[in-house]
Amino acid sequence: MVASESVKVRRDVKRMIDILQAEATLATGCKVSQEALLAEVVRIAVERKEELFRRLGRVRRLKDEEADEVLEAISADWGVETSEGEIDRVLYGA
Repeated sequence: MVASESVKVRRDVKRMIDILQAEATLATGCKVSQEALLAEVVRIAVERKEELFRRLGRVRRLKDEEADEVLEAISADWGVETSEGEIDRVLYGA
């Protein structure tokens, strides 16, 4: 199931997306949708996030409380009880 979301972009950015989509279609010989194009752009950005952050110029170290909030937000309870020893065995082969 695909979630449909809207993202507002400036006109110049929309124009760049349109041009990139056309170039990708010509380069691949296949019609490239904006959805597929943007998904791949995001994947590349995730792989090269340090460069992305450097370009954005907004990299700053999180305060401990902020880091805790981020970790809490992305954590998932899988409903499995795990001891420290089990974690060490899996991670370190101990």
